[in-house]
Amino acid sequence: FCVGADGCTDDVVDGVERLFQVSLQLTESHEARRRWGRRPTMRQAMAVNDELLVALTELVRRRRAARTRPSEIRDLLDALLAGDNAAEDRQIAAVLRITMVASHGIPGAALCWTILRLREHPSVTRSIRAEIAALPFDPLGSDSYSAARPDRLPTDELPYTTAVIQEVLRLHPPAWLMDRKVLSPVSLGGFELPPGTKVAVCPYLIHRDERWWNDPHAFLPERWLEPGQPHRRYAYLPFGSGPRYCVGGHLGMVLLVLLASELASRYQLRMPPLSGVPVRCKSLLLPDDLRGSWSSPPP
Repeated sequence: FCVGADGCTDDVVDGVERLFQVSLQLTESHEARRRWGRRPTMRQAMAVNDELLVALTELVRRRRAARTRPSEIRDLLDALLAGDNAAEDRQIAAVLRITMVASHGIPGAALCWTILRLREHPSVTRSIRAEIAALPFDPLGSDSYSAARPDRLPTDELPYTTAVIQEVLRLHPPAWLMDRKVLSPVSLGGFELPPGTKVAVCPYLIHRDERWWNDPHAFLPERWLEPGQPHRRYAYLPFGSGPRYCVGGHLGMVLLVLLASELASRYQLRMPPLSGVPVRCKSLLLPDDLRGSWSSPPP
């Protein structure tokens, strides 16, 4: 998606993977909050980050120096280089880096929970297959999709699959805990909070609160297909809300819908029962030590 037009980019893929893993380790070790003492993970993260930026900047330079420009945009790098006001190489490399590194975390965790839910609910998998089969084109083939619906997203064409992802994100929000800093004095829940106070917001609890949701602990994708909103305002926060809404939230939804469609329609999933999977609650909400497999074609 980001630099695929250049063919083999194993060095970039490996660099992104290393940066994500060391960044996750850094976050969970709380090293970044220390202002004293040794911080080996921080130094490792900075070194990996600099190495990836060098590789991406070189890739941007090669693409910019190409004698001929493609007639159509092939990936994100083409889009960032389009026009006469393209940013500097280093700035474009930074955009590519954050896009690729961020795509590991929340979408990756959400995909794990989606796989478990598809295995847990065979009827949901069958409904996704039926929705895809009813379309006059293949939503998983980019060329046929673009020709058939140039002005629409896969989330527009696959409402049930989109509802499945929305329900997965409700019950298993990867960003299960967020914090915000108070900027001006505020009264909240009977407490007077001065500026500088950190307030923790827990989407995991909000998404399962019976005050805001009907039958909150049940996995019901159909709730998202009914007229009106299935929840009270600000009771659904998988990507945050307001000016701090995740910049990649819409892209993440499209990717997850396409991945769920691919898995449900073309593969047979072999996963442990959801009830037996331990949950890891650190920087992300993750199924811990998940092991499984998939094979093609589905039964």
